[in-house]
Amino acid sequence: MDEILLAFFTHLRNVKKASANTISSYGRDLRSCSAYLTEHHLGSLTDAKETSLLSYVLFLEQSQRAAATISRNIASLRAFYQFLIQQGLRDDNPADALEGPTVKRQPSSPLLREELNRLLSLPDAESPRGGRDLTMIYLLCTTGIPVSDLVSLVLSNVHLIDGYLEYETERKTKTVSLTEKAALLLSNYLQKQRPFLVRPPENHALFLNYNGTAMSRQGFWKVLKGYAAQAGLADRVTPQSLRHTFLRGLDHDISTTQNTSYYLPPQTTISKQQNEC
Repeated sequence: MDEILLAFFTHLRNVKKASANTISSYGRDLRSCSAYLTEHHLGSLTDAKETSLLSYVLFLEQSQRAAATISRNIASLRAFYQFLIQQGLRDDNPADALEGPTVKRQPSSPLLREELNRLLSLPDAESPRGGRDLTMIYLLCTTGIPVSDLVSLVLSNVHLIDGYLEYETERKTKTVSLTEKAALLLSNYLQKQRPFLVRPPENHALFLNYNGTAMSRQGFWKVLKGYAAQAGLADRVTPQSLRHTFLRGLDHDISTTQNTSYYLPPQTTISKQQNEC
């Protein structure tokens, strides 16, 4: 079973170009389902029947799991069984008939200019964690980059001189333009804050937590909620509201106290024409 899961994760990473966060989520979902099937004597995950998976989904609903969590579990199961079909290990996908609850999304409204500046004034721009937090929040509200993509960035995705980020997702290569202020903040973070977060062995993730490993979505959301509470915006600030703020076009009005020149560590890419270091 473990060998099949490892093969599936390798497929996600190498073929589907899935992010580390996506693979981690799939792993949690599949292992949770496998544990349920074993506990209830419903066979193995690899050989599960449609009725067994329906029982698992019902269990999730009765456990009052969030609608989004249940829908993600179903998506993970469908992808796993599709992989088994491709490998000739199954003839059917027992997860095809599964239906999750409707995910109700509350509309996210963009932050007002004053609210955004209040939020950005809170991180200590001179400390390692504060500089990291300010850079991440600023990138969210001036580029519209999804949080899952933001925390998956590595040093080689950064092209400061040309003013953009470029990275691979599950479906395509994405290029994200940086405003001048965003590039300056990112340069300052790379020069002054990130070196203090690095722990051996060095991790090439762009944004590191205090243990020197890549910042996770959950970790960043915890950080963002903390600043939102301090700013009195606990019910206003979400990654989605920051993205909507970007779409509203407030980036040219955002104030910061940063004033620095560009800095390029060895792992960043100088331009499209030059090879990565």
